[in-house]
Amino acid sequence: MIVGDTDLTALSEEDMRKSRLSRIAYIPQGAMNSLNPVTRLGAQMMDAIRAHDPKATKAQAEERCMQALESVDLKRAVFKMYAHELSGGMKQRVCIAIGILLKPKVIIADEPTSALDVVTQRQVMETIDRVQKQMARPSFSLATIWA
Repeated sequence: MIVGDTDLTALSEEDMRKSRLSRIAYIPQGAMNSLNPVTRLGAQMMDAIRAHDPKATKAQAEERCMQALESVDLKRAVFKMYAHELSGGMKQRVCIAIGILLKPKVIIADEPTSALDVVTQRQVMETIDRVQKQMARPSFSLATIWA
């Protein structure tokens, strides 16, 4: 798979680790099983930023997290919450926020609404559509996998 000018299949394990979230991101099928239940959501988001941008200050990283949460229609207060405090749709939107944190060129969404009720499915798909438009640029792609 080639993303931009990079052949991901030719990358070393370390280079591939660096590419995750920054070049290619993944929105999992089951957000309920993807978020750490004993770590606040903000800490999980901050970990992603620190792993790829260690020079970012705490304030810069927190603001980037807040902007990502707001872009998926979640309040800033979600940053300090645990996954079990959120509904299924809110957890899925947190996973979308994590996926867009580093503005990757490609986001793969693996059946992002399969475990959600019909109303929440629509909200999540509208969120994905809106995020795609916000991130619209010639090199951005959002692939949704429907099995």
